[in-house]
Amino acid sequence: WGLPVNLGAYINTAGDEITPSIFQNSLIFASNGHTGFGGYDLYSTEYVDGEITVGSLVHFSYPINTVSNDFNMVRIDENSGYIISDRNLSNKDDVYYFDRNRSFGTASMSFGGVSGNQLFFANLFKFPAKDQTSGVPRVEELPQHTFTEPALSVFFDFDSFDLNGKALQQLDDWISRADLTRVESFLIEGYADEFGEEKYNLELSEKRANRVENYLNSSGIKTHMKTIGRGMIPLLDDLEGDVSLNNPESTVWDKPVWLTKDARRVDIIATIK
Repeated sequence: WGLPVNLGAYINTAGDEITPSIFQNSLIFASNGHTGFGGYDLYSTEYVDGEITVGSLVHFSYPINTVSNDFNMVRIDENSGYIISDRNLSNKDDVYYFDRNRSFGTASMSFGGVSGNQLFFANLFKFPAKDQTSGVPRVEELPQHTFTEPALSVFFDFDSFDLNGKALQQLDDWISRADLTRVESFLIEGYADEFGEEKYNLELSEKRANRVENYLNSSGIKTHMKTIGRGMIPLLDDLEGDVSLNNPESTVWDKPVWLTKDARRVDIIATIK
């Protein structure tokens, strides 16, 4: 055996990186240090001939990752695999099977993964859910999304945490048609663009998240909510961390102006019962 070689800051963070595995030309691992939904999340990056391809890091969105701990992905093939998660019982890890849902984009209900770039992944997977009465696995179809409707991303004007008319309309439309009976809790994450001081942008992102939470509460939604301000999103980090450069849906990410506007947002992520 040779000496272990640190894969560098693109993979390793001040947090913990665990459960690495290789599938084809991808290195898959879990981390609680990269930007994610909370706890351990799963990530993939291109890994060829022992070298990491910078710019290829992908954060798997819901339902692969949740606000709970999700780790140890084992791929069977391009369309299926297993993960370990404590999404049903905190600190109680279970093994889940997933496969690619080929019928995506056909229904309008949406409350899962939220950013426009995240919706692509939210359409692709379904989980067999454990039957709590008989112990027999059953397939539970998740709500479907379209690529073009970021149903639970709320965008803000520059240097503002006020909900503008478009954001209010978006929230009202979603509240009027969303089925929340299966939602256990919401994680509301605020972001800012890279203009301004880091401390100011962190406070701005927190105010944006709190404003969305207050509006949902005032609209009669009683689901448990947790707000987090993530601060600013540098353009390069947002491109590298959230969307694959090989994703055909990601061509709009080539436009820096669009990226900056997209950073001024709040994402609402649902944990399903």
